[in-house]
Amino acid sequence: MTATALEGAPGCLACGRARPAGARWARVCGACSARGYRRRLSARPSEPFADRATANASDAGRPGAASPPLARQPSAAASEPFAAPASANGSDARACRRCGAPLAGRRVDATTCSAACRAAWHRAGATPRAERLAARWGLLPRDFWRTPPELVAAVAGELGGPFGLDAASAGDDAVAARWLTPDEDARTAPWAETCDPLHPRAWCNPPYSKVAGEGGAGLLTWVEAAVRARDEGLVVALLVPPSTSTRYWRLGCAEAAEILLLARRVAFLDPNTGLPQRGNRGDSAILIFRPGQRGPAQVRSWWPVGGA
Repeated sequence: MTATALEGAPGCLACGRARPAGARWARVCGACSARGYRRRLSARPSEPFADRATANASDAGRPGAASPPLARQPSAAASEPFAAPASANGSDARACRRCGAPLAGRRVDATTCSAACRAAWHRAGATPRAERLAARWGLLPRDFWRTPPELVAAVAGELGGPFGLDAASAGDDAVAARWLTPDEDARTAPWAETCDPLHPRAWCNPPYSKVAGEGGAGLLTWVEAAVRARDEGLVVALLVPPSTSTRYWRLGCAEAAEILLLARRVAFLDPNTGLPQRGNRGDSAILIFRPGQRGPAQVRSWWPVGGA
């Protein structure tokens, strides 16, 4: 049975389409709800139902016509800017992948200029960013969750200065001036050759899946790479789960100078939207490798001062 549109009801706040009868109080249509737009629109201040219905009814004089998509203003937490990696000539040449509008000054992971363009891009059947990167590099979509930049900055403060290298980046989400992507294969590449010599510190939030490690070894490969980078003269901060029964954790305890056990669970950034997602069910730890220092590592509980 085909659902009929509810006359006088407001359109979907994500795509603008009229909603079927029985969905009077829904804010988004079923298709957009499945794509997660209900959660993204939750930060938008509510509008009176009567005002929205009136606005839809006045569209081109047609009662019940759907209103055009409304661009949502991001919340303060979501709109916090952080610098995008510059191109070879020092400029930010990114553009909206739907309308072509410049994205200079927007978030590192921004790919569209507004919620309307993002919704239209998804309606057109676009593949989410994490799935595209996973298919390109043979990883899993969950391998591209990002670290909150404020946590990275706090760790850099503990180590005495900014990081000169992001050793596990997709390129558009780097937290340092220089980075390594899966194309360069940070598991085997010498990190010191790429790192900024003025800031001999490397940050690494490696992909956690087993396929991300050489030969299916998972995080063990990344701990071994961090040890080699330490021997090359870099201070390395490696973010991993504190799984005490694994080989990578035992190697980290034997080689790291210090281990920071994070006192709270990290709200990692969604690889598609760039927004922090609560509800992380796993703990995190940061292995600190310092040139000339070996374990056994000193372990302490830590969390950024003033961190949420």
